Amino acid sequence: MNIADYSLTLQENRIVPEVAKGLPRKVIADKIGISVRTLDFHLVNLRRKCGNFKSTPELSVFLARHIT
Repeated sequence: MNIADYSLTLQENRIVPEVAKGLPRKVIADKIGISVRTLDFHLVNLRRKCGNFKSTPELSVFLARHIT
């Protein structure tokens, strides 16, 4: 399955490659230009959309394997 099949928002699509790299939340937030709190909101949505993952590290592993 392609990551495009998950109906992600524009902001979520910007976050996905950074999460897949396993970068810390603060680094991702700074790189994208959003607050850590806003990033956390997007991470919750990504975890839900991509398979109800309980943690960001789980999501990170999934994204690293499925980004195309």
